[in-house]
This record gives sequence, structure tokens and C-alpha cells, in this order.
Amino acid sequence: MALEIDRAHDIYHYDVIVEFPQSDERISGKHDIYELRAYYPSKLDFKILRIRGEGNLWITEKLVTYDGRPVNTVTIMEFRDAKVSHETHYFADPFEPPE
Repeated sequence: MALEIDRAHDIYHYDVIVEFPQSDERISGKHDIYELRAYYPSKLDFKILRIRGEGNLWITEKLVTYDGRPVNTVTIMEFRDAKVSHETHYFADPFEPPE
């Protein structure tokens, strides 16, 4: 697992900021992001649904599963020097449409 996490964090700038507006979390630095994800208490899985963007701004739509519970997510990634320098995650629970 450590190798997968190491590889996944290669995309980040050393001074990256990752924000979760819904929980008011703001994590600074590649090391702190790594630590958060390495010791996260839930089992996570994800499926990328769509990636769009150009240049230094990219948007990813994903379906993330937390301990078997699906959550729709949108991630906004800003790049500097070919690495992610700022990342913002938005989450939404799925729901049934009205009749």
C-alpha cells in the first residue's frame, strides 16, 4: 500500500494546499496530505467519471466509496510547475429523483 500512496502523491507540489469546504478543513503541505491519507480510518475506493480542463486548471468528477457508501465528488486542481499546488474537494450524497 505504501508504494501506491507514494506514487499517488507524486502529483503534488511540496507546498500544496488541499481544502474540503464542507468540513472547513485546510491541509497544507505534501507531507500532511500523505499522513492524512495513509492513516484515514475508512476503506476508500473510487471511480473516475470524467476529467476536464486545460493548462493549469483541471476538474475531476469521481464516485468515491467510503466503507461501501457511495459519494459523488468534484475536485478542482490547480497546477504550478507541473504539480498540483491547490486542490479543492466537494462532496454530495446521491439521492433519488422526485416522481
